[in-house]
Amino acid sequence: MTVEMFKAGLRAQGKTIGQWADENGFDRLLVYRTLSGVLKGHFGTSHNILVAAGIKSTTPDSLAA
Repeated sequence: MTVEMFKAGLRAQGKTIGQWADENGFDRLLVYRTLSGVLKGHFGTSHNILVAAGIKSTTPDSLAA
């Protein structure tokens, strides 16, 4: 799923990003910064936000040999 798909899903449910952040226990500012690409989501809370949103998998796509 992409960020745009996630946002479209929220719109279809009639929810704002802020409401989603509150429901999932994330700081609103961190969610906005992560979804806009300011925070990359490689690790930490921004990573957890992307996983909870279904944008990023919890397992790596490929492992280094």
